[in-house]
Amino acid sequence: ASGRHRDATLRLVSTSDAANAQSGVYPSGQRIDQAMSEAAGLAAVAVRLTGLHPDAPRWRALAARVLRRATLELFEPDGWYVGHSLNYARMTADQATLGLRWLAEGGERAPAAVLERLRRVFDLLLALADGATGEVPNYGGNDGALVHPVSTAPHPDFR
Repeated sequence: ASGRHRDATLRLVSTSDAANAQSGVYPSGQRIDQAMSEAAGLAAVAVRLTGLHPDAPRWRALAARVLRRATLELFEPDGWYVGHSLNYARMTADQATLGLRWLAEGGERAPAAVLERLRRVFDLLLALADGATGEVPNYGGNDGALVHPVSTAPHPDFR
């Protein structure tokens, strides 16, 4: 492997070790979106480093466990986000979707209850969105966080 590839891999491993160390703090100790962000990142790294790093399977299992648990803890059965912010509901649901998608690429399927909970989050956001603009009421914290934009629409467009 090239020097750049080796350096990048070492950075990923270092980041994964840090996220793994935090896993005992955020996911089990607090109901906050940081747990979802770290688990999604850990899922991406674990899938990318499968077969390249001995800890990748452990990271993958931890990411799956935290993503599932956090989805069920952070979102109510009707899709409401416990953080009382529509912007952070979108960001956190996007992170969960990305993390679960990365795990699915590696053969790890999410339970139906987790997928249904995410579907309800997105259904709720779409129901609240203005049909013409895609904007939702500015409810709760909104610093414009949008970790993984999947369209070129402006930030307030939730469609």
